[in-house]
Amino acid sequence: MSAPSRGLAVYQRKAIDAFHSRCDLSGRRVLEIGGYPDGLVALELARLGAAQVVSINHHPDAVRIRLAENVEYGRMDARQLEFPD
Repeated sequence: MSAPSRGLAVYQRKAIDAFHSRCDLSGRRVLEIGGYPDGLVALELARLGAAQVVSINHHPDAVRIRLAENVEYGRMDARQLEFPD
């Protein structure tokens, strides 16, 4: 397992490591649905090489600001995605 990033819970770190071990994120666009409201997982996905990460959550406390150039956060219901096909 890689060294934990500051602030990530153990379960978040395990999920990210499992995903990253099966998928190369380099240059890919990633949609994180139900992202944790603090935005740390999305930032970690970008750190692992994703070209763009969009993290959505319906929770009112979800992060709504851009913390990194290639990471966007939004409040949205996953059952009604507002993205073009």
